Amino acid sequence: MNDKTKESDSMARHRIVLAHGIFGGLAWAPNWALGQRGAYFHGVRPHLESLGHEVIEPQVPPAGRVVERAAALGQAIHAAWPQGDLHVIAHSLGGLDTRHLLRVDPQLRKRIKTLVAIGTPHLGSPVASSWINPVGHLPGALSLLARAHAGGVEDLAVRPKPAEPDQAGVRYIDVFCDAGQAGYQGLVFRELGNLFSVELPNDGVVSLRSAHLEGHELITWPVDHGGAVGWPSGHPTLFEAMFGHVDPALLNRYADLAGLLG
Repeated sequence: MNDKTKESDSMARHRIVLAHGIFGGLAWAPNWALGQRGAYFHGVRPHLESLGHEVIEPQVPPAGRVVERAAALGQAIHAAWPQGDLHVIAHSLGGLDTRHLLRVDPQLRKRIKTLVAIGTPHLGSPVASSWINPVGHLPGALSLLARAHAGGVEDLAVRPKPAEPDQAGVRYIDVFCDAGQAGYQGLVFRELGNLFSVELPNDGVVSLRSAHLEGHELITWPVDHGGAVGWPSGHPTLFEAMFGHVDPALLNRYADLAGLLG
């Protein structure tokens, strides 16, 4: 028995939902380069499955509003697992989808034991607000186009308080991603944060203040917003990912998250 098998045998098995963020599932990169590992959560599902977990990665409307996306997420969970406990690991808008789902679906509210929200803008992001009201950032015609096709971006805009309350009985873990610790891997997202004046520290899109709510457990990762799911913004790491490379550190982070579920 090798070390990996021993590790897998010693871990509790969980049902885990990977809930993607905005634009997840779009064919934005060439399939010939990405293959199976072109998933939104880059290489994460097969790694968690190799550790003995049951994992689904539902496809929800990529640019849909939270209400629409949450409904699709709930349908996928009910179809895959009609009963039994489960946990959700969500990135960005996927965390807001899940928080809405917890409020509107009483059955899943009882069954979802943990929500791990990675880089989720509970209080919104200035980047999204600038897309909706792009004064000074986008030229006139592009501004009109942005407003007309905002979709789920509207649910990511800055707000004074969370859109949904916490639900009793659910464990909440927030993962804040710090682009300032990402080195050259977070270059583009750091510049994005500077351009849109995202409060420091941030992952390039979401500030710590927005990513972490009072009363939630907090974990910090040294990656940018894309690096949190295996798509760092810096060269050459992004190109390495596009051609199939999966950072072992990324897989270890998700294995550690799964180890926290109970």
